[in-house]
Amino acid sequence: MKDPNAGLIPPGLSWVLVRLDIHFRSELHWPGKIELGLGLVKLGRTSTHFDQVVFSEGVCVASARAVTVLVDETSRKPTPLTEQIITNLGPWWRRNIEHD
Repeated sequence: MKDPNAGLIPPGLSWVLVRLDIHFRSELHWPGKIELGLGLVKLGRTSTHFDQVVFSEGVCVASARAVTVLVDETSRKPTPLTEQIITNLGPWWRRNIEHD
């Protein structure tokens, strides 16, 4: 979401992480290779909800739900998602999630 070329951060706005729920499912040891997954599961008026997963050797070792809110950098108040942001988030939808 931080990449300026993705069209997700209009000037004067920024994303704030407001909630992160993590479920540690299994041990993970260093060193090792991991695979990460991320998918948008819900859009609120001012927020996004993403599911995240971490896999090691084909086993899901952690899963999380993260909620971010779009805020005005001056007022620090939540700001509604623009149509452009909603459109640009399109490729991030998690598979098998129905959305508008």
